[in-house]
Amino acid sequence: MELLEMLNEYQALLEKKDILAKQTKENNQDIKVMMGDIAQEMIDADVPEMAVGDYVFSLRDKTEYSKKSNADLAEAGLDYFEVLREQGLGDLIVEQVNARTLNTAIKNLLILRFKERSCYVKIDRISIHIHSHCYFHIQNHHYRSNTGLR
Repeated sequence: MELLEMLNEYQALLEKKDILAKQTKENNQDIKVMMGDIAQEMIDADVPEMAVGDYVFSLRDKTEYSKKSNADLAEAGLDYFEVLREQGLGDLIVEQVNARTLNTAIKNLLILRFKERSCYVKIDRISIHIHSHCYFHIQNHHYRSNTGLR
């Protein structure tokens, strides 16, 4: 396979990925709407469970909990983590570092060190705790001619 053919195939795969991501998002939204419609129909028909083929569909009352927005908590004068600790839920609090954020921060740190001509001097201690993975990435972007023609 020649390079041009490989790049065309790669671009097609990226486009397919975008299409599938959009379709998945739309499908998940359709599922959510359908689930609500079915739940309402089961309630209205007083049929909390129904077998269809090899599956049994059951109506269940579920409640999920999530954190309020930081603005709402600040307005109420509450500290989220402090409230969790007060309620005996402090063991849910964990320190974590987002992998993408860490990647960007390390890249920026290395760029800064290189510009200061002290590349890798202060990064050595952190390299004990950080795994680096080198690979080739094929970047693609839309090419626009500067001729003004479209």
